[in-house]
Amino acid sequence: MNKRTSRFFIFCMAGLFLGACQSNKVQNIIGTERDELVKAAEPFEDNLIGALNSGDFTTFSKNFDTTMKSSFKEADFTNMRQTFASKLGDYQSRTVAQVQSTTANGQTIYLLSYTLQYSKSKAVTQRLVLTSSQPYQVTGLWYNSPELTQ
Repeated sequence: MNKRTSRFFIFCMAGLFLGACQSNKVQNIIGTERDELVKAAEPFEDNLIGALNSGDFTTFSKNFDTTMKSSFKEADFTNMRQTFASKLGDYQSRTVAQVQSTTANGQTIYLLSYTLQYSKSKAVTQRLVLTSSQPYQVTGLWYNSPELTQ
């Protein structure tokens, strides 16, 4: 995925998200429900970050729903990984910034926002979108930082 295609993919994912959210109320999730969703998402986060570091596309896409699996291919992963290595550097840590829910296509989806720190960028926003029911699947994923748009 070249720079232009990468930006297009990010904008499409953001457009789909914003389109879904404009007609539906986005609600912050707090308390026990938030804690449970964060706990459920932790293995996904570990897989995503670990697989980006190791270059393991199978692990990276392991929890994707069918739409994500059909739209994000191994070549996209390889290009994303190269972009991250050159523009962001080494992964260092993550913190949960926000947990929300909304309705898209009649289904509740969960939106988890993380702030990721890399050696060249201290504030990479990651949005992880999970399906409405267990076992959860990743139905959306994107990253944003000033370094990625340069």
